[in-house]
Amino acid sequence: MTASPMFIIEDDDHFRETFIDVMSLRGIEVTGARTGDEAIKALRLSQPSVIIMDVQLPDVHGFELCRKVKRLENQKDTPVIFVSASTRYADPRDPSPSPSRSCGTRSRSCSGRTTTDQQVKEKSPQGKPRGLFSF
Repeated sequence: MTASPMFIIEDDDHFRETFIDVMSLRGIEVTGARTGDEAIKALRLSQPSVIIMDVQLPDVHGFELCRKVKRLENQKDTPVIFVSASTRYADPRDPSPSPSRSCGTRSRSCSGRTTTDQQVKEKSPQGKPRGLFSF
């Protein structure tokens, strides 16, 4: 199993590659996948410190993919941060999503920010402090 500080699941090739390039300029290794299926295959073999996940993927909704990822034995404790171009998302199982409910979902997903920053810093080359959101 290989260790990688970050893993991004994003179907927009330009965004995914730009994210990987920007983070590599900061000395943070990032690997990624375009679809949920590709992500599951890759995540079985790797141990990232954080997963950045698009909500709207071509083959699966991000929330469903997150549930699948969390069922992987080696990913149970890996933090997941959702990203989306949309301003309004909630769990698709909820029959009546509201803006406040959507916000709550995002807040819980990102509540591990301090831990995530520390995990990325610990796995950065030369141990240099580099925050996840400092670019």
